[in-house]
Amino acid sequence: MHWSNGGHSPLVAAYLNRMGRRDSAICPHCHSADETVEHLVFQCPAHDHARRDTWPGDTFTTDRRRLWRYLERIGAVTPPLPDRE
Repeated sequence: MHWSNGGHSPLVAAYLNRMGRRDSAICPHCHSADETVEHLVFQCPAHDHARRDTWPGDTFTTDRRRLWRYLERIGAVTPPLPDRE
């Protein structure tokens, strides 16, 4: 997952709206602001509990595994399917 490109992520409504894939840039979780990467990860009040559980004491780290677990928890991504052999 690459989000260092100025918040352009297919996971967020603001990007999808700019690309013509969504009618609105408003966050579908809290309906109070445009859903940007910054809003989804750091600001959305609908995800306060998950954010506190993922980064106790507001000690945000850039650990990709922790970020991925947070995104799974809030429903922004789904876990990969297990390999079937």
